[in-house]
Amino acid sequence: MFTKPVFINKNNKFGNNRWIVHSNKINRTVYLFSDLEYANWLVVENDPSIKYFCEQPIIIESIFEDKIKKSIPDMYIQYVNGVEAMREIKYSVDISSERAKQQSFIQKSWCNKNNYKYELVTEEHLITNPVYLSNLKLLSKVEIDIGLVNKFKETLDKYINSKPNTVLELSKEMNIEIEVILQQIFCLIKVNYINSNIDELFLGPLTEVWRDEAQIS
Repeated sequence: MFTKPVFINKNNKFGNNRWIVHSNKINRTVYLFSDLEYANWLVVENDPSIKYFCEQPIIIESIFEDKIKKSIPDMYIQYVNGVEAMREIKYSVDISSERAKQQSFIQKSWCNKNNYKYELVTEEHLITNPVYLSNLKLLSKVEIDIGLVNKFKETLDKYINSKPNTVLELSKEMNIEIEVILQQIFCLIKVNYINSNIDELFLGPLTEVWRDEAQIS
């Protein structure tokens, strides 16, 4: 497992539109070097199938056209099912460039030798749903307090089941102000305790939430 990024100077000029964010999933500050990497992090941070990740995880060396070349994958990912992957994040227009081909060759070769999955992710995978991304941005700003989250679970467990209900319906049923219950719902969505339709509607009173039968049992 890779636990620390390999870049040494976080103030260098590598990348553009840099983002500095806090990840609740890995409990540390994460450094991202483009808007596309930020979009990728939003998805990874909120994907329940992903257990762990590390940005800029390793410097890979390989022979390319008779010369030793280096490449750094954008992200290491460990899935809940145990699969490990190296992910490169590129805009689709850049995939055919010579630099991208070189990076892909080096990273693929390393992954094949070390039994890692290789993933090439573009904006076509990440920015196809602006509603979903907008909701993830909002959730990324929600601070998680485990004590409060557990209290929210106890309060909401008896009201959230396999039947989707809107936050507005829950607010009325529980006689809790909409602003208060929204904060509770945001926290439980963020920790993947409940399901929601955040890929369909902007987060708010009409957001639907539910739990699968497997989650309830």
